[in-house]
Amino acid sequence: MAIVKLMDGQVEDDVWKFPRDDPDHNKLRDPNDPLDIDPVIALIDMDCFYVQVELRLQPQYRGRPAGVTQYLTRYKGGGLIAVNYEARAFGVKRGCRAAEAKEKCSDFKAFVVPELNGKADLTRYREAGSEVIKVMQQCFTTVERASIDEAYVDLTSEIKALLPAYLSGESSLSVEELGATCPAEWSSLETWLDYIALHREEAIPGPGNNMYRNYLALGIGAKLINELRERILSETQFHCSAGISYSKTLAKLCCGLNKPKKQTVLPRDRVFKLFEKTEIQDVRLLGGKLGEQVVHYLRIKYMSELCRTPRGVLFRFFPYKTTNWLCDVASGWDNEPVQARDLPKSIGCSKNFLGRAALKTRDEIREWMGHFCEELATRLKKDQDENDRTATLLTAHMTFMEKDDRKSLSRCCPLTSYKAADLAKDGFATVDKCMSSLGFFRGQYTHPLVSMGLVASKMKDGKDSANPRIDSFFSEVKKNEDGLVEDRNSYLESTPPMFDKEAKSETENLDTGVSTAETDNPAMDEHQIDSSSDDEILPVSSNQNAFPASAHGSGDQLEDDELEVICEPGTSDGRSRNRNRKASSPVSAPDNNVDTEPWRYRSFNCEKCDMFIWCPRMARDHSDYHMALELSQEINKKDPNAPKRKLTLEDIPVKKKTLSKKPALTLDSFFKKEQ
Repeated sequence: MAIVKLMDGQVEDDVWKFPRDDPDHNKLRDPNDPLDIDPVIALIDMDCFYVQVELRLQPQYRGRPAGVTQYLTRYKGGGLIAVNYEARAFGVKRGCRAAEAKEKCSDFKAFVVPELNGKADLTRYREAGSEVIKVMQQCFTTVERASIDEAYVDLTSEIKALLPAYLSGESSLSVEELGATCPAEWSSLETWLDYIALHREEAIPGPGNNMYRNYLALGIGAKLINELRERILSETQFHCSAGISYSKTLAKLCCGLNKPKKQTVLPRDRVFKLFEKTEIQDVRLLGGKLGEQVVHYLRIKYMSELCRTPRGVLFRFFPYKTTNWLCDVASGWDNEPVQARDLPKSIGCSKNFLGRAALKTRDEIREWMGHFCEELATRLKKDQDENDRTATLLTAHMTFMEKDDRKSLSRCCPLTSYKAADLAKDGFATVDKCMSSLGFFRGQYTHPLVSMGLVASKMKDGKDSANPRIDSFFSEVKKNEDGLVEDRNSYLESTPPMFDKEAKSETENLDTGVSTAETDNPAMDEHQIDSSSDDEILPVSSNQNAFPASAHGSGDQLEDDELEVICEPGTSDGRSRNRNRKASSPVSAPDNNVDTEPWRYRSFNCEKCDMFIWCPRMARDHSDYHMALELSQEINKKDPNAPKRKLTLEDIPVKKKTLSKKPALTLDSFFKKEQ
């Protein structure tokens, strides 16, 4: 480990080193670059952004304590999701009830988020956030939108372009240019700028990394961000705070040190001092389960303690990749570059259902899923038209109660359609399957849902979905008043691809008049008979209701009672097979002197679903479909909304054997009584 020499002359323990001192990270650097500097990354965070958006719409409330709440009709006016700093001076915080805020501050103004489809509508705040991103993109090339009110900026390329002028002395940094800049762990901005000017000559261009050059680069970055904040305020009327350092983690950490309307700079030699008073779960990406595990397993609380933890100790509790990542974060390096992206990675909506509003039944989930999908479908279509991209993954997030604990989980499914009905169907099936697996009794879930959300992600370029729905393979067929197909040829052409081969073979038989069963017609050649066929088909002449008569005339007509159609189980792929058997009365062969039209099969409509059965092998498979449908309905007879499941041994009734009741034997019964 390297010993780090601090600016004030002290020597810190050799337990921490900046990532640029690590040989593994130096592999990414260009040793011949005369202006080699550490990457300079800034985080722009809008101050109480929701309140600022409302104050821009209603400027008469500027300067007054204000906050934004959702669902004003809830208990005590609902919880506050944003509070300005005027209200915080009276002790009003986020999560506080609107009625409680008015008790602490009589002049408090509570704005209400608009509602749409039964939930909060954040459209105005998203659009305001897009305005800020557009201003940032006009100033810098690499801007990454992190949320509605946050964005990262990579200043490295802009700083390198300005660095030679500052190194030569043509330009210099002043307190006025940096504005409200606060160097972390420094007494004042003037002291920090004096130190940079004192060591300017030591930051001369040359190969290798230079600590004083990095100090100067941070100062230039602070000047650029101060100009950006002033431009955002002038063009959008929104003020913001900023954090400037060498990685996303450090920029996020120092951004919240001095708020509002200020920016904080974190030099590399002050990171360890800041870590001594920074809790592990306050660091970016360590606020969830991973942070809890680090605190629990290692029995530590602050980031400085994680810095002192040997790598071998971390290997005992965490996988290889996680251990390396924790070591990097402990040194202030997250190995996550800023990506030029002004669009969110995902589009989603969610809602909390607290107290008695918790979702317990399928009807409640289905109702709210419909509201979610109406909003989600509208936003997805708008995003698709404006940004020419398509989401391919749908994720359902659920939070439920197990005794007194809140537990969360998520499940994914392919996103195949932007229609609200299709999204609701897929989303409900995903949530219902997951919640039913936890327990379902007497029409209610055993674990009520207190929060639910849908997120569409995994965006791809283009407007076409990669996973079309199954109904897109089928086309609508026109029928006449009698329920029969109007144009037989167009119907055959619209046959799905999986039936093309079979349909083609059947239509060839229809056109040629070849029968695949034994017949009494002596004119038939024995080579035209398929003896391997399992279907016994009766030769039938033209039926005017099914097909038009041939121009050559017609042969003997069969009556309806001369043909028996039997539906038998076949496959369950949606097709059916038709088995025709000869009627009891014999059918005589046509007269040789009469020119008859080729023999054809008789079609009919299913009695249960009125489906047109046109193919000889269609009836049997179609019957199997109805059999499977009836079996499924019988299984789910108790709860028709229950998801489909496989049969288990519990579904098979078992007759219990009745044991014959015999009188219990006593000890005396084993001995013979003497007479």
